[in-house]
Amino acid sequence: MKHSLHKRGLAGSDSARTRRNHHASLLASIVALSAALLLVQPSAQARADERSEQNDRSDHFAIRTLSGDAERVSGGSALVEITFPFADARRALVVELNGADVSGAFRPGGKANSLVGLVTGLALGENRLTVEGRGLPRESLDLTNYSIKGPIISGPQIEPFICQTQTFKLPDGTFLGSPLDADCSAPTVVTYVYLSTITGTFVALPSPTSLPADVAKTTTSAGKTVPYVVRVETGTINRGIYQNAILFDPTSDSAPSPFSPPKGWNHRLVAIHGAGCPGGWYTQGTAEGVNVLQNMYLSQGYALFINTLQNPSNSCNPFVAGESAMMGKEHFIKTFGVPDFTLSTGGSGTRRASPDALLHRHQSDRLHRRSAGGGERLRRSSGLVRRGKPVATHRSGPGEGRRRRLCLGGVECHRPGVAAL
Repeated sequence: MKHSLHKRGLAGSDSARTRRNHHASLLASIVALSAALLLVQPSAQARADERSEQNDRSDHFAIRTLSGDAERVSGGSALVEITFPFADARRALVVELNGADVSGAFRPGGKANSLVGLVTGLALGENRLTVEGRGLPRESLDLTNYSIKGPIISGPQIEPFICQTQTFKLPDGTFLGSPLDADCSAPTVVTYVYLSTITGTFVALPSPTSLPADVAKTTTSAGKTVPYVVRVETGTINRGIYQNAILFDPTSDSAPSPFSPPKGWNHRLVAIHGAGCPGGWYTQGTAEGVNVLQNMYLSQGYALFINTLQNPSNSCNPFVAGESAMMGKEHFIKTFGVPDFTLSTGGSGTRRASPDALLHRHQSDRLHRRSAGGGERLRRSSGLVRRGKPVATHRSGPGEGRRRRLCLGGVECHRPGVAAL
């Protein structure tokens, strides 16, 4: 009997080692693929970024997308910046998309000699945006647009795929509704909740035209004191159910726009990934798995976004998770504007999605990564991001007591639980 137990123990140990080796091999493959993708020949977007940085020394226009990479646009729209070497109010610029004038979509940007516009109406596939005028050479940027249903980088979508929008509960207790098509699409729904001074919990806002007497106040990390009212948007992206949450007072804030963000947003964004990998395949997800209404972040002005397919408990596919995060962040930027930086938070399963999320970048993120590479690090402490302090130790679970970090493309090593995107 002892001999039999001993053999079983050895077999169990071998099995555990095999599983650990498999997971390590899988993670290594993901990291290698992501690193390879980051090191490929510069894309049209990278070339556009380089031209933009050198614009003050040139006599050319520079065009770049702010909402994501020009080669991976989704949903038929892109937030675009055009810079030029000198201002001349007497001579207008002409901006065209596939030959149609879209100049009216642009307005003065946040920096000198720049215009920013939300360009809509992109066709599926290749598009060309051009700018000319003021005696400067015509400049163009090619935009590759994909369906909001995906895929973009993850490959053919798995089948069968079970839609679950009809059982997805919204913050006010209602449901998202029946799917609209075989890709599990659903209408976009906006709900408002507020933190009650009576119950100390989030409560559905009865009407967006007035605020109840028990609405709490919160002071953000930017020093703004606003009513603690949260706008929660729910819809479908990449066949998953997404949500984003942000402080938003519907009685005083302007309609959502990348040009007029709500007063309570501190211009920082959190991507939520969740944890675990219990075998989530072939389903959309009946819940996010992690509540997007996180007081630790919202009370300080952070915005958050999540997708059921970003959470490994719903979908154990790291490429779809990274792709969903990429598309969700792009959608957020086109709705509210460009964040100063983005954090990714989650448990052990998040390690598998974070490298792919690095594929999505915009200028401020790229500058942030450069500063991190120079020695500045990030640490999450009570929801705050602090510079110049070491990254906290991360213990994923009983079998993963060692510190684990990801380093890709010159990015500072961050603990997987709080990775900078």
